Order: sequence, then structure tokens, then C-alpha cells
Amino acid sequence: TTEIYTLSLHDALPISLLLLGVTTGTVSLIALAWFSSRNDADSWNGLEGTPLRIEARGSDRDWNFSYFGPDGTLDTADDVKSTGELSLPVGAEVVIDLRSDDFIYAFSCPDLGLKEIAVPDLEFSLSFTAERPGEFNLLMDPMCGFRLPPGETMGRIKVASASEFHQWLRKH
Repeated sequence: TTEIYTLSLHDALPISLLLLGVTTGTVSLIALAWFSSRNDADSWNGLEGTPLRIEARGSDRDWNFSYFGPDGTLDTADDVKSTGELSLPVGAEVVIDLRSDDFIYAFSCPDLGLKEIAVPDLEFSLSFTAERPGEFNLLMDPMCGFRLPPGETMGRIKVASASEFHQWLRKH
């Protein structure tokens, strides 16, 4: 004899929910594993085809740099900050938002053809592509009567390979 089994909606619902839960849980675990395995530097702003955004803030005669983190928002836990050193990957399109807390500053790097000002309460930006690797000085152009001693600079720009830039990000 052949027995025929029928499944009522009442019986099928718990099985469907169980299968849905297992499937959803499996997809969630796969997604979590994938995101966990990604290197934070790989999802960093500017490294996936969009410009690398950085805030350069003049304060107390120093340049303070804040790299927008993977969330794309400034002043959050995933941002990287440095003082006096702007690190960039060679070939990357860069947008620097210039700000000042106290004086008028000139962001000046003649070796890379960069010059723009930062003024308190005003916003300026500078866009460029770091074409060649190397270390370049950020000069101090006197705008408020203050001069650095001869030979001193307000910082430096370090342009390196993408892998060296990733290493720098991981250290900071």
C-alpha cells in the first residue's frame, strides 16, 4: 500500500519559519565573516574609486590632519589623525578641506604645485592627484607676522605606494 502524507498550513508554518531562520542565520554569518575578513584600510575613503578626503586644520602654528574614516563622517571613532605629516597613496585623487582655528595659514607645497589658504570661520578646499612618490615640505608663508626659523617647516607630505599607505593607516 502507498501512504500519502499531507501537510496542513498549520504543520508547514513552523517548518517554514525554521528554514527561514536557518537561511537568514547562515547569510548573516557569511556576511559577518566577509566584513570581518576585510582589512579596514581596504574600505577606507578614497581607496574604492572616490577621492580621499582629509581635513587639514591649522591650529597653534601646526597642521593637524584628520582622515575621514570608512563611515565617511569626520570626528568619529574610525578617523585617523596626525599632526605635521600628511600621508597619501601615489596616484590617488585627494580632496583636502582647509580650516583654521586661530590664524590665516597658507597650505603651501611648491614641489607638488599646491597653495591655498585656511582662514578662521571660512572653508576652502584643494583637489589634486599625488602623481609621484616622495617626501615634500609644507612651507610656512607668513600671513600674520609670524615666521618660523630658517629651515623649519609646518610639516611634510609623504606620498608612497598604496601598500605603504595601508601600513601607515594601520599604525595610526
